[in-house]
Amino acid sequence: MCTVSYIPLSDQSFVLTHSRDETIKRPISSPPMEKNAVNETVLYPIDPKGKGTWIGASRSGRMASLLNGGSHRHEFNPPYKHSRGLIIPEYFNHVNFEHFFNVYDFDGLEPFTLLIFEDNKIYKTVKSENDIKVSILDNSRPYMFTSSSLYPPETDHARRLDFNRWLPGKFQPTDQEILEFHKKHLFEYTKNVYRPDEGHIIKTVSITMIKNSKIGVEMDYYDLVNDMKLTKALKRDTLDKLLENAQ
Repeated sequence: MCTVSYIPLSDQSFVLTHSRDETIKRPISSPPMEKNAVNETVLYPIDPKGKGTWIGASRSGRMASLLNGGSHRHEFNPPYKHSRGLIIPEYFNHVNFEHFFNVYDFDGLEPFTLLIFEDNKIYKTVKSENDIKVSILDNSRPYMFTSSSLYPPETDHARRLDFNRWLPGKFQPTDQEILEFHKKHLFEYTKNVYRPDEGHIIKTVSITMIKNSKIGVEMDYYDLVNDMKLTKALKRDTLDKLLENAQ
């Protein structure tokens, strides 16, 4: 997995959309569920096999998205310490990305790309076989990301070009327009991809869209296997609520 788009709309408002590409033999993930992290409530779908997730959001507006693969395609070389999907739930147990990155042990994990959206910053963490690098991206511009374990560089480049051609024509794209763009690029519709071993059929099994604004976060989960949609939201705590909790 996967394909991820980030589209800023206005001050502190943006849309994060994640298409999850997965083998159809993997158990179907649960829709988004509320979980209690150390300091706040978080929301994310759950992969029943790895017990983790590929995307999540918190009540305060922090978000995380995970793609398989680092800067380039790697050889599968198990055993690995644990599922990469456990990274996002663990991130939400820390007060911020800096604290999480400084104390979390990334050794023994399969390569990945982790995107963290926090305090008007985008942290991009890329772990390859032998190193890990963090960069801070400009949150005022849109981005498209693809998984290096499924999409060759030329396909990634072509998809970004299509994204950059499509977006300028939309002053503020609607949820439906963003969804249709992601549906246009389902894994099964893409010709130039890394094919899995025989017997493993990969499809885009879900699309998750998170809308962040000053009043909270809203998550739309599109289950493409069962043709279902579920929406859940977390509203920001008001000043009155924060003062009540502090007493």
